[in-house]
Amino acid sequence: MATLIRSTSDFREGLIKAADDIKDDFLPGSWADIFVPPGHYKALRLDTMIVEGMRGAGKSFWTEVLRKPELRKQLIANVPTLDLDQLADCKSISWDRRADQDLPTKTTVKRLLADPAFEVSLFWGAVILAQFPGETSGHLDINDAGPLDRWTHTISWAQKNPEIVHQLLRKIDSKYAGKNQSVMVVIDGLDVVSSSFPDTRRLLRGLFELLLDFRHARGLRMKVFVREDMISRSQADFSDASKLFNEKVNLDWSQEDLYALVYHYMGQRSKRFKTLVERVTKIRWTQRTGLAHAELFNAVSQEKVFVALAGPYMGSQPTKGHVYRWLFNHLADGKRRVSPRTFLKAIKAALEETKTRFATHPYVMHHEGIRQGVRRASHDRVIELANEYKWVENALNVLKVNRLAVPLDWQKLQACWMKGRTAGSSTVQTIETLSRQREWLIPWDTEDRSIEKEIALRDALVDIGVLQIRAKQDVLRIDLPDIYRLGYGIGRFGGISRSKN
Repeated sequence: MATLIRSTSDFREGLIKAADDIKDDFLPGSWADIFVPPGHYKALRLDTMIVEGMRGAGKSFWTEVLRKPELRKQLIANVPTLDLDQLADCKSISWDRRADQDLPTKTTVKRLLADPAFEVSLFWGAVILAQFPGETSGHLDINDAGPLDRWTHTISWAQKNPEIVHQLLRKIDSKYAGKNQSVMVVIDGLDVVSSSFPDTRRLLRGLFELLLDFRHARGLRMKVFVREDMISRSQADFSDASKLFNEKVNLDWSQEDLYALVYHYMGQRSKRFKTLVERVTKIRWTQRTGLAHAELFNAVSQEKVFVALAGPYMGSQPTKGHVYRWLFNHLADGKRRVSPRTFLKAIKAALEETKTRFATHPYVMHHEGIRQGVRRASHDRVIELANEYKWVENALNVLKVNRLAVPLDWQKLQACWMKGRTAGSSTVQTIETLSRQREWLIPWDTEDRSIEKEIALRDALVDIGVLQIRAKQDVLRIDLPDIYRLGYGIGRFGGISRSKN
């Protein structure tokens, strides 16, 4: 297969350059940056209200695509099955982009929620109505008060006038529905609205209750992109909640989706890569929609292309692993998921490592370069994780400090976490103290004495895919997938070593 590529080093250099052209934040700048896996179609449809996704699955990406008129127009024109042709406008509410959005601060939210009688669904009604100043004139004007307390003024007005809030929202709905159009309000970045787990849970419940009230609206559409671990039974215990949650969509990426994404990005930036794909798969590359040819979602075709780039095995023989499947398996988290950012970074790092250490290798990527790509992707993934779940490092450093390798018995990890509890310095107590000092959002109520905190910590790590639990002869065993293990420097009995030889 290597003979299919003339001048391997030049081809490798071209792919490195193409990878460099991909933006670090992975937010879309043009239509060439947009790739729609078939599984994401439903998430983008007008009638999908809750979209759940892991870190890096595409929540902020799709928020940007929907809110930017030029990208939204391209999406509607090129992917007609999305039913977005009647979408006239899209408003975005995202606490991740506070620099260019006027939204209530954490301090304001915390003060408001201190009142047990505060109606959270009306808070969200006010925030949404503030995106439509022309529709609320004479009723709701955030400029009535001074700039320092305008949100307090607006939300206080909404609390006193619940009927008017709902009337105004229905008015917006009727206006667009009457013209056979829709306006969408996309809400994102909910994990940074509050640093208190009980407050976050209450905020989400109020938002979901408002969504349920507008589930059948046709002119005013609402879509919430939410982190997977933030949806739990505690947010779904209100009347008819199942009607909402049964229709939520996950932003998943299959192995085939990820390879198709890489081929799409490379094909947009390298004519030689497109030619290689056509020669290997015997299919024509199309640019009709800006998406890779549908055949590129076929695992057999994908593997042919990747074997042409990297050879068939992770070494000299099949026992070392088939390269196509090996990469996905070692980048997957505890729930068998890989983020597109992680996958792209691993490919780029594999190319760079091969250029540095194996420049004369007959393939574009050396198998040791791919291993190093996984290590570097793990390092970056751990940094991403720390930005979103700041408490994880404290939980996993215990393994490193105690020189523990995985897999290990749950009781052993639990004992390490509980160590020092009597002196007030157990792992959970340390995390709770830091959460108060630094305003971390941790996934349990620190004041709840009815739960066993070590089990809550373990289950939270399992929920976000950092840990895996396996039962072996009635003994719970804890495992850590390579995508996190390598970045945290934790040993394993077998598997990829923590650092390259």
